[in-house]
Amino acid sequence: MKSQLQAGKFEFTRHAFKRAIERNISEAEIREASVTMEVIEDYPDDKYSPSCLLLGFTLLLVGLVRTYLSQPSTYG
Repeated sequence: MKSQLQAGKFEFTRHAFKRAIERNISEAEIREASVTMEVIEDYPDDKYSPSCLLLGFTLLLVGLVRTYLSQPSTYG
């Protein structure tokens, strides 16, 4: 998971994209935060697909929710 985030192999949902803009969080900051990122909550029965809450740091605290897609990844 960390290596995917660091490599930029992730996609924003519409909701996540909106929140990132509102909170002025860049894609580069997400990649930077992934270095220290850890899973702090797991949601295996989430509404659309299993997901988890991640916590990582840059100069600012960055909290993310990551969804595990049941379909094959477009990133290989």
